[in-house]
Amino acid sequence: MTRTERQELAVSKWIKAGGRGTCAWCTGTGKTRLAITAIKSFLTKNSGKNIKVIVPTEHLKVQWLMELDKYGLSLDVKVEIINSAIKTEEIVHLLILDESHRYGSDTFIQIFKIKHPKLILSLSATFHRLDGRHKIIEKYCP
Repeated sequence: MTRTERQELAVSKWIKAGGRGTCAWCTGTGKTRLAITAIKSFLTKNSGKNIKVIVPTEHLKVQWLMELDKYGLSLDVKVEIINSAIKTEEIVHLLILDESHRYGSDTFIQIFKIKHPKLILSLSATFHRLDGRHKIIEKYCP
């Protein structure tokens, strides 16, 4: 199976799961490309809906903006850093959480309630946390 086929299969499984889930793949296996594929799929039926990518650092924000621009999606998707994102309550139709293992803290876990996501895709290479708080994240992103 090629990388593209694996990504398309993962998007298909995510859709079948009701658009709620976590992709826990190793670094370099295509989690960002998987999310791009999910965004494109979502946009085919949901033009103009609120799509957000949440990241933990400015560096990742810049990387995401470049990727979205490369695929012509920069006007359709907003990228925010978690520290700022948890300050604004809103309904997000598609919420993508990059490095989601970092969002298990008492403060960052609020992202799930503040953004009221309709669909959610969590991305992490190291989803399981030593403190067990990944179980909280799993409630929202199985």
